[in-house]
Amino acid sequence: MRTRVPIIRTVILSAALMLVYSAPAFAQPIVVAATSNGSGISTLQSFSTASPGGSGTTLNTGSTIIYSAGGITYSDGSLYVSDRGTSSIYRVDPTSGAASSFAYLGPNVVPTGLVFQGNSLYVADFVGINPATANGAGTVNRFTITNGTFDLASKLTVVTGLTQPAGITLVPAGLPFAGHLLISNTGYTSQFTHPFIPDGRVVKYDPFTGVNGTVNQNFIAQGSNATVADPLGLKGPAATRYLPNGDLLVADAVDTTRVRRYSSTGGSLGIFTAVNISSPSDILVVTGDTVERTTGVITTETTVWIANLNDNAGNGWISRYDLSGTFIDFRATGASYAVLAAVPEPASILGVCALAGVALRLRKRRSK
Repeated sequence: MRTRVPIIRTVILSAALMLVYSAPAFAQPIVVAATSNGSGISTLQSFSTASPGGSGTTLNTGSTIIYSAGGITYSDGSLYVSDRGTSSIYRVDPTSGAASSFAYLGPNVVPTGLVFQGNSLYVADFVGINPATANGAGTVNRFTITNGTFDLASKLTVVTGLTQPAGITLVPAGLPFAGHLLISNTGYTSQFTHPFIPDGRVVKYDPFTGVNGTVNQNFIAQGSNATVADPLGLKGPAATRYLPNGDLLVADAVDTTRVRRYSSTGGSLGIFTAVNISSPSDILVVTGDTVERTTGVITTETTVWIANLNDNAGNGWISRYDLSGTFIDFRATGASYAVLAAVPEPASILGVCALAGVALRLRKRRSK
């Protein structure tokens, strides 16, 4: 009978490894949204995907104030929020909301989109809303992270010539251009209601072979620098996000009633949705979301959350859709929502730890 213990331990350890390698990246995540209302203070709100609806819970950032959230991403257990108002990036605990300074980027820097790739952090510099300086002055800069510490001296400008870049998306593995960056170049010089420079486009940058200081390649081109015209007239993209099938969604913040859909190589596939959209600023695809379409009928599926600034004065919302673009419901109203991020639900990780603990106890019992 004693020989059965190693076999049991092996089975348990195998099950733990299977969970590690087969568990979805977002088993049932928490969605965190950052608001923006022009010159006001941004708040962070947490939305549970374990229930079909319900409003968000405001996270407490303590004494740290985020004045104007421009970007948000999740990495290694923390949220990172760029603040256009203080030229800074803050590290935020996704559970408590406690925030601490992660990086100060220097005066006159307006950080928006940000994404980690290995030990590199890419940050878009929106520049500002001054027409005299915004046209072509936007950049994307790369910084090195060493042992979790931001290194300002490592700054390397990898893309220039942009007009108010906003979101940055890292192309996932398994898709064309995997590992490349998609940069949303909004192309406007003032507020949404002012005329914009016809330079709205999505720029693809190759971090492996890209030449420093130049726009590497247009992915979806439009406007004055267009090489391939978008027949649907993409105007001011603020964010991009991939669907599970590889299609790309683009939030057009200047064309205030559109989220557009493209193939994985940039070909236009029409409008994803025009329902309940107003100045869309960010997109989030959520796997493991709970939906109640009919009273009492609850399903778990992949959904698309879209943040809407609307008038950028506190009157926006978050709308939710299925993968076909059909409207499901509103997850929040009454604030201008700027950016969204998903925080993985830790249950699967806890399950792995529990299995590993059982295996270790069996091993100790065997050694006695």
